[in-house]
Amino acid sequence: MRRVFVLVGVALLAVGVGLAAASSLTVTGRGITATSATHPCPGGASAVAAAGTVTVTLASTACDGMPVQLTTLTSSGSAVASGSATVSGAVATVPVTTSGATSAVATVAGWPLAVAYAAPTPGPVYPANPDTTLTEVTWDLVSNNPTQACFHGTVTTTSSVPVVWGLTIDLSQPPFNGASHHTLQLAGSDGWRYRIAPNQPSPGFAGVEGTNNGGRRTIVAGQSYRVEVCDWSLPAGVDTPSAYTVQTAPSATQWTTTWACLDTTVTGNGTSQFYVGWTAQVDMAPAIARLAEGGGVRDAWTYGVTEWMVARTQTSPTTFTVTSTAPSTIAGTQSFTFTTCAVDY
Repeated sequence: MRRVFVLVGVALLAVGVGLAAASSLTVTGRGITATSATHPCPGGASAVAAAGTVTVTLASTACDGMPVQLTTLTSSGSAVASGSATVSGAVATVPVTTSGATSAVATVAGWPLAVAYAAPTPGPVYPANPDTTLTEVTWDLVSNNPTQACFHGTVTTTSSVPVVWGLTIDLSQPPFNGASHHTLQLAGSDGWRYRIAPNQPSPGFAGVEGTNNGGRRTIVAGQSYRVEVCDWSLPAGVDTPSAYTVQTAPSATQWTTTWACLDTTVTGNGTSQFYVGWTAQVDMAPAIARLAEGGGVRDAWTYGVTEWMVARTQTSPTTFTVTSTAPSTIAGTQSFTFTTCAVDY
């Protein structure tokens, strides 16, 4: 009987090792010895959520190539979903459901990993309550007028009994950029069935809800409402450096010793579907040097045909800061080019 007891004890210890991963046990001919171990990449990690992914950034690259297991949690602590990914350098992008999650727990190579979870920013239009589901969201942007945009979305619910639904519009986010609720307009054939609720849930926001007269105050499973909201007088896009790149190069058509021009192109990197503003620094020293090759000096600055679309400030004898106005803002991967010339008359 004693022999059986010893074997069971060994088995239980082995299971404990697999679960805790905090130390390793080595079985020798004389019995069991314990060897201490340390966390492969201590220091915790940040966990930034987006729609359908969580990007985990560790404190170092010590866990490069190791697996990360992450579970998103609701505010009550129940699991939303789990996913895993392999660390590349210090980053692992875990495919996992983030909707409804407010925190997360994780392990790396089986070791507990403390994560500082940042939930995705909703909106700019999102459900106002848990009974409302918003799908099929699209936006119409007017290419020749970047201060106009329209939202389209389908409202449904999983509730088997009629519930009051609602949408929230965060007016601080693009494309609204601080617009007033007064400029929002309901559109579409069913627009008369809804209403704009100002300052809901607080100033800086607006709500969209159904009306009793329109027969859309409540919704039940199996029903769907198409909601369309437009704004025809939006503020200009806000400068968003993470959404674009700037390149300046000699003009392909005007690069002589009497007329030396630099073309500056601002190009969106696709991270913003809405129009964003931009700022570019232009150093005209290469153009001045080009004039000097012919023995000339700058007599004047001249500009290209898109100059009316930008705001320009000279910051030194050879440099300018150029910023967008509404007509030169860009969305997605759009680009905008302006020209600066040094002229020797």
